[in-house]
Amino acid sequence: MIRNILAALMLCIAACASAENAQIKPEANDEHEAIFAELAHRSALPRNELESLLADCGANQQSIYFCAWRDQITAERKLDSMLTAKLDKMPRCKKAIDGELARWKKQRDSGCEKSATRDYGEGSLKATAQIACVTAEIEKRARQATHSSGCGF
Repeated sequence: MIRNILAALMLCIAACASAENAQIKPEANDEHEAIFAELAHRSALPRNELESLLADCGANQQSIYFCAWRDQITAERKLDSMLTAKLDKMPRCKKAIDGELARWKKQRDSGCEKSATRDYGEGSLKATAQIACVTAEIEKRARQATHSSGCGF
């Protein structure tokens, strides 16, 4: 039952993300293209295949997965941009932020893997659930980072 609810929620999230990305503003085209290029690089899929998969995030499980992956890359780029801006203002914090970031990523990845395994075992939705968890954790950390001062993030 919970798996069905989570699957429906993931479909809804993917569909909303697809609708949101379909209305990309002209000034966001460069960022959209950079995200697309990063996804193409990581997946090693040709552009036309990726475009097809991302055209309708609710079309099938593979489209849901790739849309979730695109959302993860988007969140990663936003957090990276925030951290770069902070380091530009506070270069003395680089070592502290790099260390905290590495610890946080390790903890995040481990927690999301455990959560996805608990919810889906080794089932076909595990990878998508793990990506959705990682994305949520990145977005949460980015919100926290906007309120942090000093060398923390």
